[in-house]
Amino acid sequence: MEALYDRMAESMDEITGDTDRRLAANTLAWATCSLRLLTMAELSQAMEKDAPQILDFQKSIDTLCGGFVVIDSGGKVAMIHQTAREYLLSNQNGPPRVDRRAAHGQIFLRCMQCLMMSGLRGKIGRNQMPEFFDYASTS
Repeated sequence: MEALYDRMAESMDEITGDTDRRLAANTLAWATCSLRLLTMAELSQAMEKDAPQILDFQKSIDTLCGGFVVIDSGGKVAMIHQTAREYLLSNQNGPPRVDRRAAHGQIFLRCMQCLMMSGLRGKIGRNQMPEFFDYASTS
């Protein structure tokens, strides 16, 4: 399996733009380290500060993540296999590598930002909670 993952990682090395590289790295971090599978809407909202101009988030994930991440039939973002998660967390040969500590720090920060956003109490009162609110409040 490692040879397959190495080839998938090599395809990600061909990403040229800094924004695309950052989006791919952040998507892999979220998919690898989140406590549960996130829906496309949740992940999009969680990452909107990292990549606010993306028109088709699902296509971007399919294109940039080298096959490590898939969107299942329920619209949830998932790793292709547990061994892919282990590969990304332990890959010492370079990108793509997910730093578990940094990823958890990033996820924590986004959860706190969601919970502390201005006007949240009013949105909750009007039953207009942000998509990411459920994950942020329970994780």
